Amino acid sequence: MTKNSLNMAIAHSVRRRLPVYLLPLCLLTLVGCNPLDVRSLEAKLKTQIQEQGNLNIKSVTCPESVSKEAGTSFQCEGALEPDGKFIIQVKQEDDKGQTSWEVPNSKGMLNLALLETELVKEIAKDTKVEPAVRCGSDRYRVNRPGDSFDCQVKNATLAKAKGLIEKVTVTIDTDGNVAWQQIRRTASANATAATTAAATPAATTPATSPDNASSSEASQPTSSPRRVRPRVSNALD
Repeated sequence: MTKNSLNMAIAHSVRRRLPVYLLPLCLLTLVGCNPLDVRSLEAKLKTQIQEQGNLNIKSVTCPESVSKEAGTSFQCEGALEPDGKFIIQVKQEDDKGQTSWEVPNSKGMLNLALLETELVKEIAKDTKVEPAVRCGSDRYRVNRPGDSFDCQVKNATLAKAKGLIEKVTVTIDTDGNVAWQQIRRTASANATAATTAAATPAATTPATSPDNASSSEASQPTSSPRRVRPRVSNALD
């Protein structure tokens, strides 16, 4: 075989074998073939969450290697100033880099919008119409173990009793679980008796009239059973 023939044979062999070696390399590094722009996503998440929650966010960190794949989800981690961490759930809506995200209730953060929605559903079971619940002006609230706050409730007249739900007291335990109690204002037994007496003929009317009944007799604040909502499992556990 001549030298030229030998060179041609070697070149032909390389051309045939080259795809065999390159194809597994691309498969093994599939993330590198169609990567999600993680740095851009981190910047977007930081800006949008700060704007919605009135928070001072130090940084947002997402997984380094994420390929563009519709329907897949992953978690990013946010860091607060001066301290504190929270989770961000991210979902890829398509294979072109479009994403949606949500900050779930976690050990470090409470999503007040999600909490309000859940409280509305819970309270509506006992009221004549769907109530309005407001837990604050911001969308997010930093969790602090043992923290407690009130959510104001409107349009919450009870369906099966005389009274209304005026607020919900929310507490956070050390694991970030959310517990709440409805604070109801219902008619007392004394007020009910006085109202009945007022409608009775004069001959049988007791000396006490509804005008003499004190406001404390007219309604009494009571608490509903305590309910606990476990937080979502996340990478901070």
